[in-house]
Amino acid sequence: MSDEFHYEPLSLNTDLEELRLIDLGPDKDPYSPVEITLRHASRLDRPEYCALSYTWGAPFDGLPPPWDSPAATQLIKVNGKSFHVRLNLDAALRRLIKDGVKLPIWIDAICIDQSNIPERNAQVQDMWGVYFQAVKTFAWIGPDSGDSERLRAAIPRWTASWETQCRLLISRPSLALKPSLPATKDEFKRLLSISSDDVGYATATEDLLALSLLFRRNWFSRVWIVQEVAMSCSIILLWGEEGSASWRNITAVYSLVMHCAEAIMEFGYLSTRSDQRLKNAVMDVGESSGYFVSIMSSSRIYQNNQLGGPENIEHDFIDLLFITQRFNATDPRDHLYALLEMVPMDGVVVDYILDEAEVFKSICRNFLERKKNLSILGLIGPLSAIRDNMPSWVVDFTLKPSSIPRQLGANSLFERLGEKLYKAGGEATPRLEITRDSTLVLMGAQVGVLSFIGDQRISDAFVQISLQDPRPAANPQIDDRGGLIWPKKHEFYEILRLLWMGEWIRGKPSWEVPEDKTYSWTGEPLWKAFNRTIHGDITHYTHELGENSVKRFGASFGTDLEVLSLRKHALSFILGERTWAVTSSGHFCLVPKGTSAGDVVMVAFGAETPYVLRPAENGQYRFAGYAYVHGFMDGEALEMKDSTGAKAPEVAFEII
Repeated sequence: MSDEFHYEPLSLNTDLEELRLIDLGPDKDPYSPVEITLRHASRLDRPEYCALSYTWGAPFDGLPPPWDSPAATQLIKVNGKSFHVRLNLDAALRRLIKDGVKLPIWIDAICIDQSNIPERNAQVQDMWGVYFQAVKTFAWIGPDSGDSERLRAAIPRWTASWETQCRLLISRPSLALKPSLPATKDEFKRLLSISSDDVGYATATEDLLALSLLFRRNWFSRVWIVQEVAMSCSIILLWGEEGSASWRNITAVYSLVMHCAEAIMEFGYLSTRSDQRLKNAVMDVGESSGYFVSIMSSSRIYQNNQLGGPENIEHDFIDLLFITQRFNATDPRDHLYALLEMVPMDGVVVDYILDEAEVFKSICRNFLERKKNLSILGLIGPLSAIRDNMPSWVVDFTLKPSSIPRQLGANSLFERLGEKLYKAGGEATPRLEITRDSTLVLMGAQVGVLSFIGDQRISDAFVQISLQDPRPAANPQIDDRGGLIWPKKHEFYEILRLLWMGEWIRGKPSWEVPEDKTYSWTGEPLWKAFNRTIHGDITHYTHELGENSVKRFGASFGTDLEVLSLRKHALSFILGERTWAVTSSGHFCLVPKGTSAGDVVMVAFGAETPYVLRPAENGQYRFAGYAYVHGFMDGEALEMKDSTGAKAPEVAFEII
């Protein structure tokens, strides 16, 4: 008889809600295999159990290579039989046994027969329910990395400090309208639990650096974590031999440190040279906690979706896809499957028989064909990244956000606004079909053909400079080697206008640009049309309560320093990923990097923004991104007239 463990199959009848649970064995010496008992149960019987959340691979960078190798495994005993698990899971089991966990526990790599595709499909589809019903979720984030003792002392201290601050807000309701920042340096030091300028500053700095390392552990960047956190009623993070913290306390600590970071920016605390290390440590927590913030944002979307109606589902799923694009998954298909039960999508089911290209096409087809929702196109990467085995209108969900220009419209530039920022395709329902050979036929109107693309070097350099000072001392010119030389005088928006418009009109950057010409599509002076174009006609502003949002500039385009600062912030997001362009008919555009002269700009019915299409063979196109076209962001393209004054004909664009 074989010594290897073999699974007894689970029922594929989802109504039975059958699963396997693990009973942990005794605590033995670290050199003996872990022993567990695996048994079947039904969630219909309401069993009390815990769930484990962890990473399959290395929990943080710098561990020996076997930690990240699927081939490197540890032997454990399941019902007395041999079973192999990866190193991080073996470490998690040993920590749970050491802590004396008595309740049964659910662990995906053991409780799901990973070789049984039908079972895997059914169990993954129901995984949300497993975490939702668990009385507690243990999140194993890995072994010691030298920071365990420091964090064990700092996290409770910081949590108590934040709770004191929250009680202050409760006792003084007027402060709720404007967050109560520490108004003196002593209050600031109290929040960070700094006892003295010498020992206290050094201790706080090291504690904060340890917190940054914790946020950089790979557990936070795993896409399945998003669902597991959202569904779990109670989460305990575990690391090393004894390190632990509740999710509630980690959230409190993050809030405290960000509160202090805001005070640094508001009041200039830690501005001396001796304070610099502590200041950098505070700011580093903000930089390292990006995944944590995304997890929290995703949980809010899930919670809001539970309260909202079905009309929110498509927007919420797009938001989740955008937020989680930077997360990692062992299986690329899990970029979608990990989110399906947070915001269920009709017609999309977990199926590991399909390859990733088929899965990606399925979700895009669902949005376009069944939902008549074009928002999914906003997640498409550059044309150069399109896979040979996928149509250009299908999103590659393995691309990281750095490869994908942020959408210009309401979805995902800063935060979704609830209604569209632009309405280039009017209020009409998108008119489209997808043919048997996977060609997307999109009905709309052609705006024009691009004839001039602004020099991207100017845009890249300008963004960096504009973020430093709204009024630089000098203006750039491009030298013979492609570098920038700065003469004098003009305000920086004018610099960009003169360089690009000079290049457009005269064939090279020039300071001599006609000032008396108007933009024929709106009747504005060229300079105003240009300025509104390079901003996408939006500004970024901050509500009193600190929430980010966006709005259209419209005809009022201010020039005072406060407005310049807001425009500058918006511009850094927009021009960093796009460049200015002009069609052969004189339309001013913002287009993605990589756009070429000869590309077509079109507006589809119901689209928020125009699209850029790359001509292909047989009169067909490839999707190349989305654009801003000044004067054509509110339905004007669909009302254009031809040379006889009749309404321009609708065009069927075939996108392959």
